[in-house]
Amino acid sequence: MTAALPNGVPDDVSEVARGTLGGATAVAEGLPGQLGATLLGTARDAFTQAFVMTAAVNAVLVLVTAIVAIAMLRHAQSAARASESSAA
Repeated sequence: MTAALPNGVPDDVSEVARGTLGGATAVAEGLPGQLGATLLGTARDAFTQAFVMTAAVNAVLVLVTAIVAIAMLRHAQSAARASESSAA
């Protein structure tokens, strides 16, 4: 959201607005009319984009973990069968 802050947001509150969605909401309430609405919309968009990206990365990690777990379990099962047949 660093580059997306609307023009006219005072420097002293821009860091608060960049920090969290709650901070941006609090700052937007204190800004005049359209500037506050624009800042709030920008903050919500940035939050949504970050949330979607985090969810996508986590979905990929879960998928990779599941694939690795399946591969390891198959290998362990094969090793157990090989051990049983050599012992018999």
